[in-house]
Amino acid sequence: MFENPEEAFGGTSRLLALIELIYCAVNDTTLWPTILDRMDEAVGGEQILPFAALSGPRAPWALCSIRTAPEIAQNYLEHYASKNVLGAPCDLIFPTGSVRYRHWAMSDAEFETSEFYHDFFRHRNVHYGRRPSAACVS
Repeated sequence: MFENPEEAFGGTSRLLALIELIYCAVNDTTLWPTILDRMDEAVGGEQILPFAALSGPRAPWALCSIRTAPEIAQNYLEHYASKNVLGAPCDLIFPTGSVRYRHWAMSDAEFETSEFYHDFFRHRNVHYGRRPSAACVS
């Protein structure tokens, strides 16, 4: 892990360019896969698949990096969104719109015994952020 975010992104100018791209994505949502790919590169990942349980016509929701196979997101949306054990515990302790830390809401041991972990995460070699003292996203 890097102490400063700009280290992961190859310097301040690259980090600022990514931040600018994020601001541009507010008006052009087609930029999000590129943004996620740049994040993939920075953390040495193979794919990024953020997902959330939202209310309304877009619930549940997933966004893929270009490197993520579309069927992974589709499989999540069609089946595993209903199996996601993280939503309710996180809702109890985190305000809407805040960053959520899975390990504050559920222990690694509890998460790793869930169907969501075994059939969705582990089956696809998907990793997740863990406590800072443990391995992080790969």
